[in-house]
Amino acid sequence: MGSEPAFRVSATRALLAAIDRLPEAQRGEVRAGVPADLLAQLDAALSVAWFPARLHHVVADRTLVVLGDEADRALWRDVFLALVRGPLLRAMADTALRLFGTTPRALARWAPRSWGLVTRGLGTIIDATEDDPQRATLAMEGYPPELAAAGSYVTGLAGTFEGFFTLTHTEGNVQVTRADTPRGAATFELTWR
Repeated sequence: MGSEPAFRVSATRALLAAIDRLPEAQRGEVRAGVPADLLAQLDAALSVAWFPARLHHVVADRTLVVLGDEADRALWRDVFLALVRGPLLRAMADTALRLFGTTPRALARWAPRSWGLVTRGLGTIIDATEDDPQRATLAMEGYPPELAAAGSYVTGLAGTFEGFFTLTHTEGNVQVTRADTPRGAATFELTWR
C-alpha cells in the first residue's frame, strides 16, 4: 500500500458499519456498488493499518450518490461519533474537551491534529477561526483532486463537523461556504448557540 493517500482501516470500517445501520433498501443499494474484493482486503487488514483512499472512495462516493447530501452528512456524523468513541481518537478528543472545554470550538481546535491520525496524504485541515466563542471556520486544503471529483469529501467533512454538536450536546449548523473540487479545497463555517 506504500505511501499513497490513505485512510485508517478503522475509518473505512466505521463507514461500512454506519452503512449497515441504514434502512434495508439504502444499505442494499450502497453495498451493491462495493466490490467483494475491496471488502475482503478491508477484512484482512489491521484496524490501525492504512487503506488506500481510492478504495475508501469507492464506498464514500457511492454513499453520496445513493443517499444525497443531507443523508450522507448524517451518515458521516455517525462515522465520526463511532471513531471518536473508539481507541484511535477517544483519548485525543477527551484531552481536547478537558483542555479547551466541552464546546464545538474545542473540537474545531482539535480537528487539524486528528485529521493526521486518520488520514495520510489527504490534504490539511486548517483552523481559521477568529476570536468568536460561537463560531469556527475550518478549511480543507490539498485534498487530491482525483479523489475529490465526486464531492464526498465535502459532505463527509460537513457531517463530521456536525458531529461536534452531537458530542458537545450543542445546537449548531455547518455551512459549506466554499467547495473547490478541482483544487481539493473547501471551507466550513460552524455556528452554534
